[in-house]
Amino acid sequence: MSKTQLTLVLPGIAAILTQEINRNVLPESLSRILKKSKFEQKTFSLSHLLFNHFSQKPLINNDLPVVNLSGIQGSFVRADPCYLHADRDKLLLFSQGLELSDDEAEELVQEVQPLLTDLGTGLTKQSNTEWLLNLTHPADVTFSAMEEVEGQAVDPFLPSGKERGEWLRLWNEIQMQLYNADINQRRLAQNKLPVNSLWFWGAGEFEPNSSVWTSARGDSALLEQLTSASNTLKVEVDTQFSVGKHLWLIDPVDTESDWQKQLSLYENTIFKPILKQLSRGQIKKLIIEIPQLGSYKTTSLDYWKFWS
Repeated sequence: MSKTQLTLVLPGIAAILTQEINRNVLPESLSRILKKSKFEQKTFSLSHLLFNHFSQKPLINNDLPVVNLSGIQGSFVRADPCYLHADRDKLLLFSQGLELSDDEAEELVQEVQPLLTDLGTGLTKQSNTEWLLNLTHPADVTFSAMEEVEGQAVDPFLPSGKERGEWLRLWNEIQMQLYNADINQRRLAQNKLPVNSLWFWGAGEFEPNSSVWTSARGDSALLEQLTSASNTLKVEVDTQFSVGKHLWLIDPVDTESDWQKQLSLYENTIFKPILKQLSRGQIKKLIIEIPQLGSYKTTSLDYWKFWS
């Protein structure tokens, strides 16, 4: 018998659910679903989760094959500008909100171009904060995606593998070059964060799986790329689901604002209709995934188990 399965991805609420006091103010339907579900801890980022949902092989390291997904031909790696903040004996990486003008981006590229000749042939800009390094040969190291490192100490995420020494040497040379660069002196004078490093990431191969999802929905540039690569039907938001496997990425919950109000809105438009379909057996299996936390799995049969 054919069944309907829904995977609901809820970014932004890991911090909410890890505080026990917050569980008492969750929307009623969401709370009931979670209580009936079996929890499995997984600390993947949102992008890592999405890649694994559309990949033939699960990603086994911290990097994400974004260059290969974009269809760019040749040996490239992302080399994105970032800010490294010294915190006692650690370097913390920040890139979100690091705005650069066209002139600033071009000036930074010119600062570091002469340092790249051993490993690459030059930088090109996809945008002012997304850069590509054209490699002389495929990198024999494993990188870590910037999303995984954001706000974290960089040491556990530095390149590993045969060419580790060469990449670390280049990384250090870039920091020394940018430390006293005129552009960073101007940015500091304007109360802006300096751009004092580049972060290398985005290598690896991506093999899309075209037979996983009946449909996918959600507002995400990465999801758009993944559905296109896997020939998955991208549909508008609708809380009625046909037979098959469906993926629904919800807009992230903003924990810096009134997250209770946002979850209350989702209660009426998402959680309550889904719970109703689960109780009626119209959805046979429901998986709620919380990036950076884990997954909650339940079935229509589990819903009626009064002892669970």
